[in-house]
Amino acid sequence: MPAFKFMAAALLLSTASAFAQTPTAGKALVYVYRTPGQYQALVPYSIYDSEKKLVTLPHSGEWAVLDADPGEMSLTRRYPVTMTITSPSGVAKTTSGMVSSRPLTLQVAAGMTYYVNVETLGNNKLIGLRTEAKARKEMQKCEEVKATGP
Repeated sequence: MPAFKFMAAALLLSTASAFAQTPTAGKALVYVYRTPGQYQALVPYSIYDSEKKLVTLPHSGEWAVLDADPGEMSLTRRYPVTMTITSPSGVAKTTSGMVSSRPLTLQVAAGMTYYVNVETLGNNKLIGLRTEAKARKEMQKCEEVKATGP
């Protein structure tokens, strides 16, 4: 039992220390995260600002923090799909592509921090802005993924 208590405390401390970050001068922080155990848990989600790939969150229960320049961000979540369609004559055709969420537009201000849940919400097309309190609660069991860009 003591080992479990230690692991739980370490997890809470690691998430808490993530929230202790402050934006770099002239920048904002944008946390993007996936809540654990959700639909498509093993499907990698790539997060884009317009057409620029920012980070990939490989699984649910992961998060990353991004340094953002002030101005407009148009965030989308994209993930790969493969479909096989069989014609009445029995000929199968497989196609692959990417599914994209509707964009979430943020007006990012220097010195501010934003929290975006990129998990499947509602009709599978939405990503949502969260308050810090709600994000802290949703991210308690999440692990950090380092933002490496494209």
